[in-house]
Amino acid sequence: MSRSRRLIAVLAPVGALMLIGSAAAAPTITEYSSGLSGGAPNYIAAGPDGNVWFTDNGASKVGEINPSTHAITEFAIPSGGVPQGIAAGPDGNLWFAVQNSTGGGSIDEINPTTHAINEYSSGLNAHSGPVAITAGPGGTMWFTDNGGIAVGEINTATHAINEYPITTGTFNGLGAGDDMRGIAEDSNGNMWFTAINNGSDPRVAEMNTTTHVVSTFKPASAPVGIVKGPDGNIWFTDLHAIGEINPTTDAISEFSSGLQNNSQPSGITAGSDGNLWFADGGLPGIGEINPSTHAISEFSANPNFSLLEIAAGSNGTLWFTDPNTPAIGEVSTAGGGGGGGGGGGGGGSATASVGHATVSGTSARVPISCKGSGTCAVKVTLSVTETLKNGKVIAVTAANAGKVKKKVVTVGSVSRPLSAGQSVTVMVALNGTGNALLNKHHTLKAKLVVTSGKSTIARKTLTFATHKKH
Repeated sequence: MSRSRRLIAVLAPVGALMLIGSAAAAPTITEYSSGLSGGAPNYIAAGPDGNVWFTDNGASKVGEINPSTHAITEFAIPSGGVPQGIAAGPDGNLWFAVQNSTGGGSIDEINPTTHAINEYSSGLNAHSGPVAITAGPGGTMWFTDNGGIAVGEINTATHAINEYPITTGTFNGLGAGDDMRGIAEDSNGNMWFTAINNGSDPRVAEMNTTTHVVSTFKPASAPVGIVKGPDGNIWFTDLHAIGEINPTTDAISEFSSGLQNNSQPSGITAGSDGNLWFADGGLPGIGEINPSTHAISEFSANPNFSLLEIAAGSNGTLWFTDPNTPAIGEVSTAGGGGGGGGGGGGGGSATASVGHATVSGTSARVPISCKGSGTCAVKVTLSVTETLKNGKVIAVTAANAGKVKKKVVTVGSVSRPLSAGQSVTVMVALNGTGNALLNKHHTLKAKLVVTSGKSTIARKTLTFATHKKH
């Protein structure tokens, strides 16, 4: 059964422009297992070669799946260890963490072309147990270490490893039995990670990559996955919630409205559509959260699936690991696959059209539909002007509200690929600032330019009437 999807983007303090899906299809979720060794796929990441790479800790292998043919190939790890996190490095290789059953571990790399694997352990704690890994600043890869209760880095050129223990007194003193989990880099080049202290002190924390000081600890219920979002904030999965931290203010928020009762979010990734997508092993299925509105939608998969980690691939697709089946899964999101659309946008013979605009109070709606076959690459641009009592027309933005400008200033835009048969409604809604301007002056107009591909298919001027005369 199809479910509606929403993509909403706040564009200005005066007004907001939104695309609200009215007939969007639910994502298609498919699994592939041919070529697997019968192990347990764990972490997953997009590779620089266009393939999707994953670790198989049940078979001591690292593997790749071709997104076009869905052919799966696996490569044995020389040490026979248990692979964990995997991520693309700045050197064009895939880097992954390995734990050994006899204690200790290594940080490994695999060349996506030759499939040669190299392992590095010098510099790791004797009892190390590397878990998650991600690319960091200055040609480094950073990882969390369960055994050493530390955050570490490896230089991808020199292969030098340094670890920075989470010291006693911080985190109430991490020690045996603690659980270091995901890791992600923020816009400032610092590392954020998730951890649980003996199951009683779960936290999301930040480590400065220069001073190696852990300066920020935020409580959570059971944080697992973590990633930098398109809004620059740090997003993480928690026990029946999706969390967000502003890395500048350290303000933390959690959102659960829209999650199913049995949801258990785990891996999380930034999608090409501007939303955050997460794997939900409890549903089972996948979910998305809009970073601006915090609206959550979930989509059920086959009840026999067991989704764990998730990564964004090419052409709008998402990929996940299923350790129980075992399998590698693909999520084709509605409108995914990029491509152009009607009005010269390419992508088959699809054509976008714009319906009649309606204004009601301080909001307006403009319907857009995509017909034919293929996709329509629709973009809507919004600009706002204000007509004063003396007849002067000025552009309205946060900085210049009330000041005369010679031309209209575009204050925002939003893009969305539409599949043939889909329709959306563009909404312009005035907030407090916009309402105040209406109360003070005669008229406020929102001008929308709708394009598909390289062609302009509609221009709309929406006029909001004043509430008071002066």
